[in-house]
Amino acid sequence: MFSLPAEFSVLMTLLSSEDEVLVGNAALCLGNCMEVPQVASTLLKTDIVQVLLKLAGGDAQKTAVQLNAGIALGKLCTAEPRFAVQLRELHGMEILNSTVKHIKDS
Repeated sequence: MFSLPAEFSVLMTLLSSEDEVLVGNAALCLGNCMEVPQVASTLLKTDIVQVLLKLAGGDAQKTAVQLNAGIALGKLCTAEPRFAVQLRELHGMEILNSTVKHIKDS
């Protein structure tokens, strides 16, 4: 059975909160964690790419949620290339590109 480290379990829970400030801060923390070597690989058996992509490409009231989720997703894919493969399979680059255009236009 797969067991996620407690710190990441908390962050994963916070990413699904209704409070956008909390979600944005959790995404920011997660992105910062990706700077620690080997940390990203502990998340391989999770749905973190889908979660962050949904947040980054979603219609959050606060663009900080989208930006922090997008940054965390980028750091995640840089730290662990297998996440980049998942992102491509989910057409994540197209989703992120569309979101960036929407944010620029608003």
